[in-house]
Amino acid sequence: SRVLSPAGDLEFAHEGRHLRVTYFLLESMSRVGEGDGRTVTWRSIDDALGALTFEGTRRLLRALRRKIETQARRARAG
Repeated sequence: SRVLSPAGDLEFAHEGRHLRVTYFLLESMSRVGEGDGRTVTWRSIDDALGALTFEGTRRLLRALRRKIETQARRARAG
């Protein structure tokens, strides 16, 4: 994968710890594996919004929707 741009940060508490996660918009350059035990799936944005567990990540994806769709159009155009 290659990084296209920063996507945003989310901060939250989990098991009594304060965590900060930084997300990036990536372009897949090859098939990815499931090395950390999580299932890898490719979804439409609408399907992904329904599958996400946390409202913060849904908000982040909704905010990035236009940027993702623009990048996808550019990639298809070559």
